[in-house]
Amino acid sequence: MAVIKKITDIDIPRLAELASHIWHAYFPAILSTEQIDFMVDEFQSALAISSQIEKGYEYVVAAEGDEWFGYCGMVVDGDDLFISKLYLKEEARGKGLGKMLFKNAENLAREKKCKRLTLTVNRDNELAINFYRRMGMSIIDNVVKDIGNGFVMDDHIFAKEL
Repeated sequence: MAVIKKITDIDIPRLAELASHIWHAYFPAILSTEQIDFMVDEFQSALAISSQIEKGYEYVVAAEGDEWFGYCGMVVDGDDLFISKLYLKEEARGKGLGKMLFKNAENLAREKKCKRLTLTVNRDNELAINFYRRMGMSIIDNVVKDIGNGFVMDDHIFAKEL
């Protein structure tokens, strides 16, 4: 049975490897290889994850024994808990692990006295959009953000009141 495990500093390189694997397997249908490589390096590398943790992010993984199936990165942003990352390996999808990670984020938000959950999703990521709607989230806005190197993120902003 899978459990949620909070990562420690020693886990960061392994988490970065998992992120790279998931991103390179999932996002070619939505993003160019160049943008995937850039975003993994910029936001999902061991250095980026370490920096995010120093800024207050918390990371957890869905694990069974020594196998990791997915991860979630979250940070308190004012009255919100912002879910920065929630990703699963392809073979782990449809087994309730995404819901488990999402519910963990909800619990953390309540523990931190946040009033809502927020996140951004690529407008072309129908799988994620449908998942977050099933979790009770709604689109509240859209944003196009320049992330550097000639790339942009064209996202929906989702929220769920707690």
